[in-house]
Formats: sequence, structure tokens, C-alpha cells
Amino acid sequence: MIRKFFVSCVILALIGFGILYLVAKTGLVRVPVFTAMAYALPTPERTVESGTAVEQEMEKQLVATLQSKLSAGTFTDADATLVFSEGTLTTSLRSAIAQGAQEVFVQDSAQVVILQSGEVELYLPFTGNEQNSALLLRVAPTAKDGGLAFDVTRVQVGQLFVPAWLQFAVQWPLDKLVSQLNDFLDAYVSVQNVTLQEGSVTLDGTMTLDLKTLIKTE
Repeated sequence: MIRKFFVSCVILALIGFGILYLVAKTGLVRVPVFTAMAYALPTPERTVESGTAVEQEMEKQLVATLQSKLSAGTFTDADATLVFSEGTLTTSLRSAIAQGAQEVFVQDSAQVVILQSGEVELYLPFTGNEQNSALLLRVAPTAKDGGLAFDVTRVQVGQLFVPAWLQFAVQWPLDKLVSQLNDFLDAYVSVQNVTLQEGSVTLDGTMTLDLKTLIKTE
């Protein structure tokens, strides 16, 4: 009887230690002893400097595309190719945080990295966190129904990698943000293909913006 009680206590202790260790790995709270063992500062793949906002870059490139077609006398289609650097995407991510997520994430430190693996990494440091922990998301963008879709490929909180069966908790709010992004894109271009290379993303599609409106932005 005593032996069973002792074994039960050991099992419960191990479970408790395991939970504390996992919590410590997230860096969300400081856990004495465990934080020193389990936690290290999460860092992005590389540091990215902010650039021109997506809206400005898109209009600039669409105007250049239109002018090129008109000057060459080849305006027989509305095909367009848009290239965005990770600096441009970083600026737009920080703007999005400023509009409603400043209580959760540090705006000036958030960034977007476009990886050679064909994934996009979002680095989102938590506001007011003693351990300077961060949420790191990796997503794979694809073209879908004239817009974009993002599938979550990895979720990391601090040093804790979230298992795939729990990633739905991030996929749902991400889909909501992507829906807003697609509403914006739809006014300019219908996306047919997405190509990623290290440092930039290329969108191929057709222009949907009224040409008179586009010319006025020039």
C-alpha cells in the first residue's frame, strides 16, 4: 500500500515537473529553476529592416506595368507581376499590429522573413514580457480563388514548438487576417501564382483595378 502511494507520488511529481518545464520553455512566465534550464531567447532567422508599405509598393509597380505596356503598344492583356521584399512585408505587419495588437505584440520589433524553404516566418515579440519571449510562425502561402491562402507549418512560443494538432488555435485568427488581406488585394489584382525566393515574394496575376484610378495615382 505504501509502495503504491510512493509510486503515485513520484508519477504526479514527474507530471508536475514536466508541466513546469514546458511552461518555462514558452518564456511567458518565469518559473524558478526551470526557466534557467529550459528557456533561451527566441530569435528570428535574420534581422529585417522595414521598407515601403505594401500599398505604396503595389501602386508603384502597377503604374510602372501599365506605363510599360502602353509605351510598347502591347496593352492586350492585364497581366501583372508584383514583387514584395521582406522589408515591405515587415512594414505592413507592424502597421497591422499598430491597428489593434499593440497590447499583445511589440510593434517595432515584429518582422517578416521570407525563407529559402518556401515559407514565410513571422516574428512577433510579446509586449511586457520579462523574458522577451516571442511567437514565431511559419506559414506556406499559395494562390487560391484569386487571393492568398496561408497554411501554418510551424508554431513556436519561446522555445516551445507547438504540436500540429494544436496549431488550429493559430490558423483560425490567421485565416481572418488573410481574409482582410484578400479584400485589399482584390481591389488591385487577382492572384494566380505565388513564388517565394529568399528575401522576396512574387505574385503573378491580372489587374483588377480601374485603369483610370490607377493612372491618377501616378
